[in-house]
Amino acid sequence: MRTIVLILAGGESTRMGEDKAAMLRPDGRTQLEFTRDLAETLSPDEIIVSTNTQRQLERTTEISDRHPGSGPLAGIESSLPHLKMGDRLLVLPCDMPILTSALLEPLLNLCPAAYEHRWLPCSVIVTDELKEYILNALTGTGNQRSVRALLTHCGAHLLPADNLHQLSSANSPEEWLALIGTK
Repeated sequence: MRTIVLILAGGESTRMGEDKAAMLRPDGRTQLEFTRDLAETLSPDEIIVSTNTQRQLERTTEISDRHPGSGPLAGIESSLPHLKMGDRLLVLPCDMPILTSALLEPLLNLCPAAYEHRWLPCSVIVTDELKEYILNALTGTGNQRSVRALLTHCGAHLLPADNLHQLSSANSPEEWLALIGTK
């Protein structure tokens, strides 16, 4: 079974006021570089970045959303042509500045999985049923267009989140400052 990491970096960053993936961390890396480096600690077979901006990030494959403006599910759907049946897909948002590999490993071990009260990051197994569910959700033929609905449909394991703080997203300048300590 291959392990593929998908980094979601295609959002508009409206509340942040600037591209979250390009924000600089105290160590000089961008938030997207941090997320890629974090993914690499898991030794995946491939890292895919779903983005609507050319990133030219080394050691990744970049793809564009085929359904722009449709949220995280569109990023997942856009990765599916690059995947094989049975692949284990770990989905990471690029806006979690204090996420750790220790929180990601259980998601891979219990795939499909997510943390309670947090739907990203998550893991799924690529199947025809998964592909059909996501496409139906994005084309409006009945399924809810959310990662939560997808994970419920897949019967994902919900892991206890002992430290919800490490699963925090930075969606505004204030949240970024609170999490990372600088801007």
